[in-house]
Amino acid sequence: LVAVGDFNVTTVENLIKENFSPLLNNSKQKPASRQIVEDNTTKIMTLTDKELTSNTVRIHYFDKMDNIRTVSDKRQGLIEDIIHRLFNMKASEQTLKDNPKARQISMGSSPISSQKASYGFSASYKESNDKEALRELYDLIWSFEKYGFSQSNLELVKRQILSSNEESYKRLSDLRSSA
Repeated sequence: LVAVGDFNVTTVENLIKENFSPLLNNSKQKPASRQIVEDNTTKIMTLTDKELTSNTVRIHYFDKMDNIRTVSDKRQGLIEDIIHRLFNMKASEQTLKDNPKARQISMGSSPISSQKASYGFSASYKESNDKEALRELYDLIWSFEKYGFSQSNLELVKRQILSSNEESYKRLSDLRSSA
């Protein structure tokens, strides 16, 4: 229960105690497990909705999510950010080529629990180009792994990150403490 507003704290606290203290949880059910089971199998899902305005194919994998506790952890997170930016830079170049099947290709990650994260690649495509878009996505993933990236692109990404950090530092006094 959260109480927010311009009121007498003692009065509201007493009201809460008076009205909610007698309540008991009589349920014998155990809480559902929030553990994400290790499952290293391939699963394919097709989701459709007549209101969708675009088509997307996604490749996801799940891995442990390391919490940032040390300088080394922070460094690893920065390396992952750089890799995502470099891949997405190469992906945007891919969609500028003649007659690309994928309209947009990207790589990203997001936490799904305190211990797991989802890492994925996606490609948006025109109506009937699903296989071709998936092929372009795979080709880009493998070329990124095989050939890497250019030094000039790395320098550009480093400048972007530094610039972003400098802008954040300039606005440091405007940030909420949680940020």
